[in-house]
Amino acid sequence: MSRDNGGPPLGPCSKCNQVHERDGKPTCVAHVDELGKPLRPCRNFGMHGQRVCDSHGGNAKQSKAAAKRRLEAAALEKAVVTYGARREIGHLEAMVELLQFSAGHVVWLRDQIQAQDPQALIWGIADEVNKGSGEFPGVDVRSAAAPSVWLNEYHRERRVLLDVSKELAKLELDWDAREAIRKQGAALARVVREVVRLLGHDPNDVAVGRAFSLALRSVVGSDPDKMIEGSVA
Repeated sequence: MSRDNGGPPLGPCSKCNQVHERDGKPTCVAHVDELGKPLRPCRNFGMHGQRVCDSHGGNAKQSKAAAKRRLEAAALEKAVVTYGARREIGHLEAMVELLQFSAGHVVWLRDQIQAQDPQALIWGIADEVNKGSGEFPGVDVRSAAAPSVWLNEYHRERRVLLDVSKELAKLELDWDAREAIRKQGAALARVVREVVRLLGHDPNDVAVGRAFSLALRSVVGSDPDKMIEGSVA
């Protein structure tokens, strides 16, 4: 039987061909094997964060440790990953906001890590096998040196923060360059209009404006970000 831990049963168990559920809720994945009777699913609910009940290894130290990791992973996913409605936002503002959120995530994750046992950050259970309700019920566990889910997420978020910082720096430089071009263009436009006036022409004359725009386009091209403010299109 396949199912998500704590979710609804998805089908019959491959061992007993029955669904492990009671009142529409999933129960312990172990079985009751009574002499002379067919194998049947355990009717007890699994312990918090576990797939087995206390009678089938749920109270074992390794089972509780595995449950703790599952609950931590679920809490981490819920706390860090959030979604919101679409809204209008500029490129620079979006990058700044992303940078601020990522920095907040890094600090929050660091606080969570500092509150944990240092040993748990580098040593944990690599895999576990539920032996069911046979002669030696319980869970076989293999431990290995590996970073915890908190540590992995902390390092991932730090990389995000670094990448966003680099991209924001590029965007701000580009933004500054565009703003400089606009300001210089606006100043040049005022100079040209004053020169036109001093030569005895009307700066607002359509022919003057058209000549100015043609000259400008021949110099800077048609990029609107490089067009001088106030020029005639």
